[in-house]
Amino acid sequence: MQSLRGIFEVINSDKQRLFITIAFIVISVTAVPAIVPHISHTDMVYHILVHTLGLIIAIFLTAVSTFAYLRNGGMRLFLMTIGFLLLVIMELLYLSYSTMGAQGIMIPEVDIELSHVILFAALILFASSIIKTK
Repeated sequence: MQSLRGIFEVINSDKQRLFITIAFIVISVTAVPAIVPHISHTDMVYHILVHTLGLIIAIFLTAVSTFAYLRNGGMRLFLMTIGFLLLVIMELLYLSYSTMGAQGIMIPEVDIELSHVILFAALILFASSIIKTK
């Protein structure tokens, strides 16, 4: 347990290195299936890059908030961490939509895209973490 805490302290103390590592991993994983096939379509590449950058930022914020929650605990940090995790899921959906040319996944009962429901849930969690008093 002590060694795990030491790892968290090292990662938490060097957020720039954590951000660069996450960016490298995400770009490495998404380059071949998402970016390279669309490299000649400049409009498409920009759209994919925006969602890739959004994914990098969402993963980084999820990691930082997870480390903060594990260090300090508390319901506010937990709600914020889950909210950031939902943003990661949403960016993954948007990235898959833009690379595969697919349309959004619809929830037929209410005729709403799944990504909108996920975004709304993330906003509720962020608001709850701010409003929560204890």
